[in-house]
Amino acid sequence: VAPGPDGWSREPIDLSALEAVDGRLDLSAKLLTVGSQRLEAATVEATLDDGRLVLRQVSGDLFGGRMTLNGSAVGGSTPVMEVSGSIEDADLGEAATAAGDDGGRLSGTINLDYDLETRGVSEFDLVSNLTGAGLFVVTDGAVDGFDLPSVSEKLKSLNRATDFVILAQKAFSEGSTPFSRLEASFVADKGAITTRDAVLVSDSAAGNARGTVDLPRRSIEATAEFSLVEHPNAPPFGVRITGPLEEPRQIFQFQEIQAYI
Repeated sequence: VAPGPDGWSREPIDLSALEAVDGRLDLSAKLLTVGSQRLEAATVEATLDDGRLVLRQVSGDLFGGRMTLNGSAVGGSTPVMEVSGSIEDADLGEAATAAGDDGGRLSGTINLDYDLETRGVSEFDLVSNLTGAGLFVVTDGAVDGFDLPSVSEKLKSLNRATDFVILAQKAFSEGSTPFSRLEASFVADKGAITTRDAVLVSDSAAGNARGTVDLPRRSIEATAEFSLVEHPNAPPFGVRITGPLEEPRQIFQFQEIQAYI
């Protein structure tokens, strides 16, 4: 069955195998391969009883860090799934590549905590009913695709407001911005993941962002604002990101800093 126009399959997920057998699994392994992922120094403790799968503990070394999770899955007419866990000191670039980000836009060391649940009979239902919350902190990393150090350095010699627009548009399409810390909490509700407190700390700029990624619709609506550390009197400037996840539009907000120049 082909996925819907949003890319999510409506085909029912068959969890009847959960009701076929009861059992318990206690496993320790130097290496556990799940799909394309390699979990080293792995431990799995799970039970299957009367159609309910309980993951009491899954842990191991992943992406250069340590992963732990627990959760459950129940079949029946409407499957229900819950998962909570953490990732400690993992390589964000390696994790992003494994998740399909071939562009490698993010790097750094990530710590993540999450608690999520969902229910539904298809992939689309599971995505649409996703709820929960989490928090991540990335340290000593970089974001590729925009270059705040270049904006800060070249602003010292700009004389015309139009020059800043050209500079910023170029800076938001290439280069890289190293940072010491990037952190945010997030809440998931009906498949929409929202943050209101994302903070970026770098030598060149301080940034904050808020927005929502709507997974069922594969869309994003977010705004980010940046203040340049070397230019404390300059007003902040920002960008709005909106549209489909695969190709969102960037709408620049430069009016205040243009007037400053």
